[in-house]
Amino acid sequence: MLVGDLSYWNEKEWVHWLPEGAVNYFGVDAFRNVPPDKTERKGAEEGSETILTWRSCFAPIAGIVKSISDSFITIIPPAGQSKRAGRKNMRLHVQVGTVVQQNQIMACNADPLPNNNLACRRNLTDQAIVEMLTATQLPVRFSGVKLARLNNTRAVETAIRRIAADADEDIYVRLEASAYLCAVHNDDVAGAFAEAMAARDKPDQLEAVIAIGEVGNAEAANILAGILGDARRDYFLRSAAAYCLGRLGSFQVARAALVRAFEAQSHRVREDALAALADAGFGAIADLLAGLAQSNSADIQAGCAEVVRWLAYHSDPESVANHIVPGVARALQASDRTALSVWLGGQLPDDIMRPALGAVLDSDARLAYALSVAWAFAQSWIAPLHDGFNPPMAI
Repeated sequence: MLVGDLSYWNEKEWVHWLPEGAVNYFGVDAFRNVPPDKTERKGAEEGSETILTWRSCFAPIAGIVKSISDSFITIIPPAGQSKRAGRKNMRLHVQVGTVVQQNQIMACNADPLPNNNLACRRNLTDQAIVEMLTATQLPVRFSGVKLARLNNTRAVETAIRRIAADADEDIYVRLEASAYLCAVHNDDVAGAFAEAMAARDKPDQLEAVIAIGEVGNAEAANILAGILGDARRDYFLRSAAAYCLGRLGSFQVARAALVRAFEAQSHRVREDALAALADAGFGAIADLLAGLAQSNSADIQAGCAEVVRWLAYHSDPESVANHIVPGVARALQASDRTALSVWLGGQLPDDIMRPALGAVLDSDARLAYALSVAWAFAQSWIAPLHDGFNPPMAI
């Protein structure tokens, strides 16, 4: 299962995504056994790498294979018009009558793994990980280190320490090894990543920040909080730190750092903090409501109000009633309530907010009027035209 919908890509933007239809898997040997259909060098930034392409015929819709010719495969859906996809000079992996998912590979000269080969066998042993760590293929070594961390495999410490200290090893593998040593054997996080964070190669610094986030402990959260709050740091490092802190929302220092980032001079850093706190979900709601009441910082109020609004907008009514409405109602009943707490109350469904506020609406005419105006707008057809912050969703 693919969990979560947020990917980090520094050069361009944050990317929200969801898998659509089938996810196709290949073994390494599938590509070794068949020459690629196309070879080309990457762009200027990654000129030392080469792109190998194996052409594939993907199912344009879910349905049943109706017909196959030398050039096309036609799919008929449960309802609607049939569609076809080109498969000229590609080896078939389906036949007439095969049920396919959207985006499933139907033809390719490399062989995708069949679905019955994808089930986890639950037989990963320490010896299997050791063999992966000594493999000649870089992706296999990287996967071995990552699996050792995720599986909390302590028996491979010596082998992974050797990888972390090997100057000739790939930087991605070494950073993953450092993450393993910190997460599983409690190595000092700052010391383990000091060299990479001081590297002249900025992509190495970026990968180091992401790897620190993978460690996932309190020390890692503190280091990332420091990076996010340091205005002298390059934006791409602060952005990556925000992304990681959103995934470490169980640590108060992570949530507090993201809330403080709403006061950053960089608008991009503020937006990164918005996205990370939205990604952290209801685990940050107490910090957000506390920030909403900070009368000495309009920027923190605004950021916290918008994240809570976004969470409410993307949650079911029961979750809104249980996790959001009680805190917002308390903020509205406070004698020193902020203007943005009133704005936020007006963004929440009135049929949930009214019962939570109770008699306050009868005794506080100004609050009742302000909320009635906001609720009237929220229920109008023009409201969606004025929607606020939304992290980019998959298209």
